[in-house]
Amino acid sequence: MKIFNFGNENLTPEQKALKMRKFKIGTVSVAITVIFIVAVILANIALNILTARFPLKFDATGESIYNLSLDTEEYLKQTDKKVEIVLAKKLEDIEQIFTQYYGSTYYKEGYITELFENYPKQSNNITMNYVDSVTNPDVYQKMNVTLTDSVIAVVYCEETKRGKAIGLDDIVVFSDDGKSVEYFNAEKSITSAIIYVCKEDIRDIHFLTGHKESKNEYFEEFFKLNGFNVNTVTLGQNNAFSSKTAALVIYNPVEDFSESDILALREFMNNSDEMREYNLGRSLYVFLDNNAPKLPNLYAFLREYCIVPVDEYVIDLSTEGSGLYSYTSGGVTQRMPVLNATFPHETIGKDLKKTVVMGMQLQVGFPKSFELLETSDGDTISTITAKSILGTTAEAYTKPITNDDKADLTFNSATDKKGERILGALATRTFFDANEQEYYTGNVAVIGSSTFAAESFMRSSTYQNAEYLKQLINATIGDDAIELSVPQRDLSPVGFSITRNDWFTIGIVLIVLPIVSFAAAAVVVYVKRKHL
Repeated sequence: MKIFNFGNENLTPEQKALKMRKFKIGTVSVAITVIFIVAVILANIALNILTARFPLKFDATGESIYNLSLDTEEYLKQTDKKVEIVLAKKLEDIEQIFTQYYGSTYYKEGYITELFENYPKQSNNITMNYVDSVTNPDVYQKMNVTLTDSVIAVVYCEETKRGKAIGLDDIVVFSDDGKSVEYFNAEKSITSAIIYVCKEDIRDIHFLTGHKESKNEYFEEFFKLNGFNVNTVTLGQNNAFSSKTAALVIYNPVEDFSESDILALREFMNNSDEMREYNLGRSLYVFLDNNAPKLPNLYAFLREYCIVPVDEYVIDLSTEGSGLYSYTSGGVTQRMPVLNATFPHETIGKDLKKTVVMGMQLQVGFPKSFELLETSDGDTISTITAKSILGTTAEAYTKPITNDDKADLTFNSATDKKGERILGALATRTFFDANEQEYYTGNVAVIGSSTFAAESFMRSSTYQNAEYLKQLINATIGDDAIELSVPQRDLSPVGFSITRNDWFTIGIVLIVLPIVSFAAAAVVVYVKRKHL
């Protein structure tokens, strides 16, 4: 008695073979489908693991807003201290804040999430986790930070026992009228906090006031980014300069210095006793403009360092010496002529690949030039060496300063001087301490244009003014004084961008599916050729 009947008893051998072949092909098809589904699932798991740990992301935005800057990436890879990024709010809540308050007009969805997640991917020494401040207040007390409603994260280094809070006001920079977002400072704030907590010593940079100096908040932020304490001082203040003071900045003064001010400057430069742990004296950075009146006392002080300011316009319209700076105002793009600098110093600026701009080649923007003395006026106890650090091409020429906006600025061979001019100088004063039996140095750097450190040029990716200043400061304060310069991000709408989730989808479509499809096709061809 037959219990099962598969319907094969009445089939011819040929029919049985055909039926078996169909069965095998069907089985192979099912197997291929199962393999395909398993492959997609495994690919999903693998890509999620990889993208969560490594920066496997394609950023197609014009300014690569979803990527960290190269300076930040290099710094993080070299960081040898353990750093914690402690989120005071969950990432999804932080993202919601930015999306809700700044919308698509100013904010690109996913930016803040991508940014925070990128930091641990660059180094095993960087970790990130969320800690509820309500249930775990002791964690934040240990980091010595004050939590407010606007704080979204705290960066902490256990080795230095130093922490720094990051708030919404650190990340979002509004226009002067407060009605619109000018740019986002997120990467700059986070990277700056990491540098700050990792620094062995926090040193001071002072910006001088009292002579109607110009205010340059961006230049101040440049120092803060690299872990310095930055403040303003007036010469003559009691204890104005601490033992941690590394440099003083004089930025475009328009009133001369008094005799007591000059004495205070000398005392500042001579007071190297407190800096001997660095084997360096103090540094002074002076930015001078031609639109300021003559400053005889300050000029006399600079002569002590073999630097002589010259009141004249410097113009260089040669191909190598000039260019155009483009900016948009009222929807109209304007182009202004600028003066590009050369790098005569043996090290500072030599490896720069792009242009460094001295200023606009207009009446109010022509840079000041300098002449260098072989010996100092009045200094008999030190050795002073002054060198050019910024210059012009041989095609440059000079004209006397005039207040006439309609003055003819074209070259006049009969009256104008032609040839290379010095636009920036560095004087190094070396002195020997007989008691300590050690040599110490102090530096005075002078640049003939405050525009050199203007935000428009420091922020620009076209010019390398920020990188040049980084090299100059490192050459005078110390090799690792300035680690990096990080751009702000304009997150206004862009035509095309790809986030991590988009990257995963593209990876599935462009990588996994073609491979699986090719494998499936290969199996089908193999089966057919074997006449299963």
